[in-house]
Amino acid sequence: AGANIGNVPARYVRTVGQANDPLGEVAIASAEHGVPVEFSAETLEEAAALPDTVPAKDMKGRVDLTDIPFVTIDGEDARDFD
Repeated sequence: AGANIGNVPARYVRTVGQANDPLGEVAIASAEHGVPVEFSAETLEEAAALPDTVPAKDMKGRVDLTDIPFVTIDGEDARDFD
């Protein structure tokens, strides 16, 4: 459906995100740049094939901190959601 808003022709394409949703900006950027928001079947299969534990050979030269519970705290206006 088309509409005229003032002198600017407009066309509804789709709704992206929800008002006041902190991830709304991510949804908008994803839509604008064609970045997929769901994993492909191939990616999900690859992830499912990964082991639940890290092999000892892969731990060489690394410090194992997996037994230490920790969190990160970001401010309300943080742009990186980790």
